[in-house]
Amino acid sequence: MGNAQGQLKVAGTPVGAYQDPRREIIIAVTKTNLQYYQTESKVLLKTVNVSSFSKSNINTSCYSDDDDIIITGDSDFRIRQYHGNSGDFISTIPIFDDQSGSHKSSHDDVIRSLCVLPYDRLLSGGNDGVMKLWKRKTQELICSFKNTSAPASFSSTPGANNNNNNNNSSSNNNNSNNTQQQQQSTSSSEATPITALAYDVKRNYVFCGGSDGVVRAFSPDSADQISLRTPICEMRGHRGAIMAMVVANVADVLVTSCMDGSIRLWDMASGKEVGGARYYAQCMQYDRLRDILFCGNGDGQFAAIQVLNAGLMKGEIRKLRTAEMHRNGIQSLFYNTVTDSLVTTCTSDSTVGVCSAVTGVTFDDAIATNTNSSIYGNGGAGAGGGGGGGSHRSSRGYVYRGGEYIEQQQHQQHQRQNDKTT
Repeated sequence: MGNAQGQLKVAGTPVGAYQDPRREIIIAVTKTNLQYYQTESKVLLKTVNVSSFSKSNINTSCYSDDDDIIITGDSDFRIRQYHGNSGDFISTIPIFDDQSGSHKSSHDDVIRSLCVLPYDRLLSGGNDGVMKLWKRKTQELICSFKNTSAPASFSSTPGANNNNNNNNSSSNNNNSNNTQQQQQSTSSSEATPITALAYDVKRNYVFCGGSDGVVRAFSPDSADQISLRTPICEMRGHRGAIMAMVVANVADVLVTSCMDGSIRLWDMASGKEVGGARYYAQCMQYDRLRDILFCGNGDGQFAAIQVLNAGLMKGEIRKLRTAEMHRNGIQSLFYNTVTDSLVTTCTSDSTVGVCSAVTGVTFDDAIATNTNSSIYGNGGAGAGGGGGGGSHRSSRGYVYRGGEYIEQQQHQQHQRQNDKTT
């Protein structure tokens, strides 16, 4: 696996880099601007200064390859969107407040993580300990979740009865009082800063990892206002802040990395730990089409890893390849499933690393192969994506949409249904 590797020097401090398969360009997002480079020659094509749209620095970013939009979390605690092809400003999240005559802040403190969800939704979290789900097109808030532990009267197991009535409480009035106490307990508990986010398209769960090392799962579909503010389950075991999380769909596990130098695998239904290994991964991305997890560590190397899903080795991880991209730690990485290429960033030396033919498996070959068996011999690999909502088209007529590779006709039907509901 793997082919050419190279670097490009950027002006400023990079916070993210992305490659669009529709154009042979790499977009480097820095604290103050968007820089566009030609992929092969590494020549700078243009620089878009975001100061004309925002007087604040960019702290974090993500990329929606479905509609080619760059999303940033800025130092003024607001989220902004830009066209990927031009760098033109689109909007600020949340929507403009007519009463105050300005945009409200997206969060009350530093935004540390952004996660694109299917069908134009966005998940955000930060130091205020609140995870928010947004409509990107309308810039409206759908719901929010406080990153706190469930009260003692709540079960941390999915499907369990949320009411834990006292033996002496038999009347409806007492049940009502218990509900009010539960709501007050949840709302008054101190929230933990959010350091990582992930999404499970299968269960429609949203996950937030905190500075306390605990991962909490929530359901945005619940109509019960108490459940909205109570974790479905909590995953405990890490001893440090969560740095990254991804959903490995083939093995059907949540993969988390932590400052304690470990990667852990979790059963998303029960919240139980099912495996892991010692590896310091500062950032991660999962490609379900090839069933590979890409990790960037503190030594400037990336590793291609597979989560085993069969037999006695189920829950273990296997390292397929490592390569040095930088002299210092990798802060972010972006794997392009269509071009089989990887771009990474390093803030300490202001460089973007580029690696082509990362797995050696083309997009169309992966589409044709993965329906029956995994490319690397671990049976059961299926078509689909991780926690994102990107969209790619191959010569075989497939579309990567809403976390799954589906046929073009089915994709168009899904899009029409979504347009009707929104």
